[in-house]
Amino acid sequence: ELGRIGQRNSVWLLFERQSAPARRLLALIALLGRPAPMRLLAQASGAELDVAKDALRDLDRRHLVRHDPTGFRVDHDLVGETIQDRLDPVTRAEVHQRLAEALESTGGPADELARHRAASGDTRGAAAAFATAAAIRLDRFADNEARQLASDGIAIGADEPEVRSTLLEVRAETYARQGDFEAARRDLRDALVDATSRPARSRLLTRMAALTAGVEDMVRAGELADLATAEAADDPGARARAVYVRALVDMNLDLHDAAEARFEEALQLFTTAGDTAGVADILDARAMSAFGFGQITEGIERFERVAKLFADNGNLLRIVTPRSTRGHGLLFAGRAEEGLLETADALELARSLGYAEGEAMVLWHHSEVLAGCGRAEEARSVATAGVELARRVQHRGWTASTLCGLGVVEIARGDLEAAATAFADSLALTEHLVMFKCWAHARLAGVLLAQDRLVEAEAHVRWALESGPGLLGQYEARLARCELAVRRGDDDAETLVDEALRLARAGGHVLSADRLAELGRQV
Repeated sequence: ELGRIGQRNSVWLLFERQSAPARRLLALIALLGRPAPMRLLAQASGAELDVAKDALRDLDRRHLVRHDPTGFRVDHDLVGETIQDRLDPVTRAEVHQRLAEALESTGGPADELARHRAASGDTRGAAAAFATAAAIRLDRFADNEARQLASDGIAIGADEPEVRSTLLEVRAETYARQGDFEAARRDLRDALVDATSRPARSRLLTRMAALTAGVEDMVRAGELADLATAEAADDPGARARAVYVRALVDMNLDLHDAAEARFEEALQLFTTAGDTAGVADILDARAMSAFGFGQITEGIERFERVAKLFADNGNLLRIVTPRSTRGHGLLFAGRAEEGLLETADALELARSLGYAEGEAMVLWHHSEVLAGCGRAEEARSVATAGVELARRVQHRGWTASTLCGLGVVEIARGDLEAAATAFADSLALTEHLVMFKCWAHARLAGVLLAQDRLVEAEAHVRWALESGPGLLGQYEARLARCELAVRRGDDDAETLVDEALRLARAGGHVLSADRLAELGRQV
């Protein structure tokens, strides 16, 4: 230790003997903490290029700095540590300020700019730079880094309300991606307090609506989307986003006409604003709408185009849903092996991005497709993992759906009691989640029919038929009704089977069509 102290003293004495330009350059290199290009050093030091070159040559000869293809750096860590520790506070702040100004003028990394502004005492400038850096990391799906940068910006005490609001919004998005929805909503609520412009408030309300749709309930999500629409006023970008999310809510509440009208309005607004990402979102939503309302063949084709569009735009996060849902659709279309490729790829992508909400959805799809491929035990493991993840992140919608998927897997395994329990557990979570409620009722009816519990099955058939769009329940609800009618020998059984078979074939629901064809031969 004494030897190291002596070495540090020697380094400091050598530093103090250098010319003023050399000391400034060495301090800049030490506090930058990474290889520095000549352009940045000259800019930060304020010296003429020739003067800076001469000073750097002297530092190199004295083994204080060295140069490699990445730039100039201290010759040894001890040199950097000594200078960082022994510079007086005023000089240290000045060096950080010079570095910040040089980084800003040369387009340097926003995170470095933020840290040097903070170290110089410029908290306002630092907070703005932290917000920029965090947003950049978020766009690159580096969610942990984005969250840390946003937290650092908040911690320094940003006094600009809009900057603080932006930092909270970015951090909320990282929480949402990783499944901590309560933390996400908390940050969004705090961001709303600091948001001063109506478009900004609309954007935050829109995001809260989108989070609420799956985590809590669709009715509350619709109310938030309406507030966001009102707050947007005449701002086309903010209004487009709010109307788009309201349309998604309408779609999930089985309000098909209202959803289509709002999708059309949002599409026009996005197109007028030149928002290509927004246009892609509408195409994705319309693919989901077609699929959700029973047009399976069309939905499969649309999801393929949408996934490619998101890939072309570099929006990796948005690829997960269309790929996974396309795989699920291929299962219904009688092409389970093709669907397995889609859900497996979507699962790998969701996990690589740390996208917990997306992973829960894909685990649901993947488990059902595995069961359809005859891999029931593997499917059960996947379905169980999906339920556990959905519960852990407290996403009510995906918990209901993964439980429904678990029920399908238990049927494939031959455990009807376990299947009935899974469907009943799913139903308990489906208030204001019309699609999942319809599906769970229909599938539970199928299990009860297999157990010869016809009276109980009839009640669930009726409830399933009274709710839900074409795909999420109605095909299977009609199948259950036909099974019940054939088992009881109802007079209208043949008519019911013929109509259900016609609809299944028209929509591309091959799984139910095959079974309906068998029933048709029995009546």
